[in-house]
Amino acid sequence: MLGFIKFPNRRRRQTNQVRRLAPMARVLHPSGGAALAVSHSRIPFTNISGRTCTELQTFYANWTYSAVLESGSTSTATVRAAIEYPSGTFTALTTDGTTRDTIIAGGQNVSAPLRATGLNIPNGAVFWIRTRCLVTGGDGFMARNYQNGVAFEGGTIQGFTSVTNDGNDFTVGGTQTTNAGAAYGPMAVCSNEIENKVRSFALFGDSIMRGNFSNFISFGEVGTVGAGYTYLNLSFSGAKFVDGGNQNPARRIALARAAGCTDVIMNYPINDISSGTTNATIQTAMTNLWTNLKSGGFSRIVQATCTHRTIDGTSPGTPMTTPAGAYTGGTSSFRSLMNTWIRGRTLGTSSTPDTIFEMADTLETARDSGLWLNPTVNVQSDGLHPSVTGSTTSGNALTARLLATGY
Repeated sequence: MLGFIKFPNRRRRQTNQVRRLAPMARVLHPSGGAALAVSHSRIPFTNISGRTCTELQTFYANWTYSAVLESGSTSTATVRAAIEYPSGTFTALTTDGTTRDTIIAGGQNVSAPLRATGLNIPNGAVFWIRTRCLVTGGDGFMARNYQNGVAFEGGTIQGFTSVTNDGNDFTVGGTQTTNAGAAYGPMAVCSNEIENKVRSFALFGDSIMRGNFSNFISFGEVGTVGAGYTYLNLSFSGAKFVDGGNQNPARRIALARAAGCTDVIMNYPINDISSGTTNATIQTAMTNLWTNLKSGGFSRIVQATCTHRTIDGTSPGTPMTTPAGAYTGGTSSFRSLMNTWIRGRTLGTSSTPDTIFEMADTLETARDSGLWLNPTVNVQSDGLHPSVTGSTTSGNALTARLLATGY
């Protein structure tokens, strides 16, 4: 179940104060969509910027992505939204003086986000974004990412969708109607006054980066916030490099850059290894993604080493036996050879990462052992995914790595 995340060891960077756009709230991204005419949503968010926010910018999209690729709708989406803070007080979000934002088929409002000023949202406070989305023409496809009734960021998501336009608008008042299913909502919530945020991070990866099996506490989220930064999590469960869309995620790159992300943290390629893809194929795909991220404008890439897999959730566990040779202990397993290759890259080029984060080392009894640490609470949940303890342990190590390498 999703819920409010308390990040440990939060530290503030002592740098010259700057003002630049950066993500300031944790969001959810679409796992699919449906042919719909209207969506209403009231979604809680928590200000994680480290300061009181007086100005917000929200980004919406007319596309979705999966473990395989990014998919654009052929319909037009018309979005109206407002900030609710405190509860019962509404401030309309506008762009170019209008309260509506029309998003073309397959597009996103990266050049004209919906904005609100004159706000006073303290750090750590819960606020709400109310959104109405109308879909017309084309295939009628609407991306959906916020599940009605689910606990999220200190509140509960309220959502409503229908195949016919109900004619309602709850953005600046009224009781939000609800029904089963997922509703449309923001892809990024940002502030243009994030002090001491010289960097913010786009998180690319799979279910481990997403925080599956650890109450959606991701090591990447813990690590970046712990270092005093913010993030936009663009991970997807089951994602693999061999799926061509993940080698050049053009829409996600454009969204992250527009939202102010300067750098990337990645944790691929455990799903590729698990599916039997050869290391040579993975290495080519990984290089392609690094290259596309750099050419897309990101300054630095932090690449995590690949964690191991065991048969079940018992620590230290027994290494997975399939695919043959993938996860056996020792330096000759496919996973260990992949990590050796990652560590051997010449750092800081246009097609390589800039920093290696030894995530695997934070969760193994020893490098290449293929066995989980077994402190008082297991660091893993099911033989694949870190537990809350594991994600927090790795996240704290990532904080230390970021601070030690000048981020």
